[in-house]
Amino acid sequence: EMYADDAIGLIEHLGWGKTHFIGLVGMGACISQVVAIKRPDLVRSMLNMGAWCECTDALFVDQMEMFRTVHRDLGWEAFQKFVCMMSFDPDYYNANRHKLLGPNGPWRELRGKFAVHDRFLTACLSHDVKKDLGKIKARVLVLHGADDPNVPPSEVAAFEKEMREARVDWQLVAYGNAVHSFTDPGAGNDNSRGAAYNEKADKRSWIAMQAFFSELGLLSR
Repeated sequence: EMYADDAIGLIEHLGWGKTHFIGLVGMGACISQVVAIKRPDLVRSMLNMGAWCECTDALFVDQMEMFRTVHRDLGWEAFQKFVCMMSFDPDYYNANRHKLLGPNGPWRELRGKFAVHDRFLTACLSHDVKKDLGKIKARVLVLHGADDPNVPPSEVAAFEKEMREARVDWQLVAYGNAVHSFTDPGAGNDNSRGAAYNEKADKRSWIAMQAFFSELGLLSR
């Protein structure tokens, strides 16, 4: 909520009216949800990727807690290596290890800043806006990998039920044979790992997003 308040303050300072929110994987999506709930007058549309409205998945919670433990007890370098090993396809990791690891690699913003990372993880794990979803007035687009092991059918069904009950203007597009990270070429092509690139789903989701933006008047048809 603190991050959302910062975003609201910035929007007001800039004098923007209704704003289009794109919530990237994780905290960005959580922040956009909170802004849409607290200040629906500021949100024209909301596009979330890798989002959740409450943390109910034990694997996800355990992963986040492991990131916290590794960073706190073993240091930033061990944390960076651990996350890169978990996140990237083995072939990609081996070919780009020299770029991924070190002060110029991913998650470099957290180097020497465990306290910041600790607050970030706590915010992610404590995020729970399920009861307030009905306050969201912006149109919602969800682009989902139908075989994503991180979001089982039961959670998709629960999301759909929540959207219907809240009478939100929403769309959910599920792409067959696609798992987590289906738009990321760096994720490899092994679906059994739970995260993999899918060229067809990538192209189709891009078209769906463009259609959504056109509907909102952001793109000319």
